[in-house]
Amino acid sequence: MNLRFPELNTFSAVLSFAVELESQAMKFYEDVAQNQKCSEAMEAFLDFAKENKRRKELLERVRRENITEMILEPITDLKRSDYLIEVKLDQDTSYLAILGLAMEMEERAHRFYRESARKAKYLLAEVSRTFEKIARERANHELKLKSLHDNALRPRDARSHIA
Repeated sequence: MNLRFPELNTFSAVLSFAVELESQAMKFYEDVAQNQKCSEAMEAFLDFAKENKRRKELLERVRRENITEMILEPITDLKRSDYLIEVKLDQDTSYLAILGLAMEMEERAHRFYRESARKAKYLLAEVSRTFEKIARERANHELKLKSLHDNALRPRDARSHIA
């Protein structure tokens, strides 16, 4: 996942980065939903992709509606490298490895939104609330992925008895 944004040193850069994070996550989930190895999680991955699309549109609307001088307000202590993970998938990537990548991606996105909400609180309450909401949604994705991961580690016999 190689996003094209420079360091997150203005509020505008933070919003643009958030939009790009959602776009990248949407593409990731659409791609892995098509992977035969991920058939158990296909529905969850497609749901995640839809949620990423909805959040991307929400963030774009928030950005449009809040274009003011504060968009150029400086932001400190947010480094894009803290929130990105390198996602390289090929046909040999296992289902467990894909779930591991997804969990890491969600954890980092959750942290980005939580930390961005804290920074935005002093600039614009609406944007801070939006970031907090997205952080909660990303935390829920983490929990769902952890459940899928734990289920995938169980022997097939045990899985059929749980469902």
